[in-house]
Amino acid sequence: MSEVKKNKPEDYGYKPGMNIAPFINKCIDETGECYISEGEHIVGRNDSNWHLGHVWSDSSIVWGWNRKNDIKLIGAGRDKTILKWISNCNYNYLFGKPMDVMVMVAINWNESCDNNTIEGITFDGNYIENNGNATLMAIRIRGENNIVKNCGFKNFAAGSNNRHECFQIIIGPKDANGKGAQIIDNYFTSPGRKSNSPTSHVPENTAIAVGGIDSLVDGNIFEDFGFSIVNQQSPLHGISLAGTKN
Repeated sequence: MSEVKKNKPEDYGYKPGMNIAPFINKCIDETGECYISEGEHIVGRNDSNWHLGHVWSDSSIVWGWNRKNDIKLIGAGRDKTILKWISNCNYNYLFGKPMDVMVMVAINWNESCDNNTIEGITFDGNYIENNGNATLMAIRIRGENNIVKNCGFKNFAAGSNNRHECFQIIIGPKDANGKGAQIIDNYFTSPGRKSNSPTSHVPENTAIAVGGIDSLVDGNIFEDFGFSIVNQQSPLHGISLAGTKN
């Protein structure tokens, strides 16, 4: 009898109400794929002992060290599987200081991570409950031929320290001549309402930033991307092409 593949967070002990991030990470590290069940799943920690763990992998979905390529992160469908940052998420303290950016799916930026697929998940940055210094971003991958399709994105925005603009999705190859990403049939809505900007500089909020050769950005919908000097001071952009060919 063939061994049943353990490719769900529940196979590693996850139960609803727990922080799902370390269970997804374990699943990906063991099998190269993770299928997430329907429902809202909390990402991150805000408990008093948060600093005793590995804060980065406790509050983000990460790969690119053991496994880099051909990863599958698959939900039950947009608005069916929801990954939502916990309120007041403690994130990414390195070298004794907080970082300027929180990324929910944060792939090893120093490696080329190729041929990965993210599909059927809504990502919720929970900006109102996490509007601290850090900019909130959903997906960051450096590599070739990566796919994000039929996903949802809401409540991501630049942080109050105004040091880093927001790219809700940013994907591109290490080499500008590498194969670009496919960003298909996603739904972007309700970017975080940034209202605490200095008069000198307001970081931008871009839904999709892609680079490389033959990038495909198609069928994406952008809703509620309205500027307001009172409560949405970030310039809002749908698609930004950087180093893209063809």
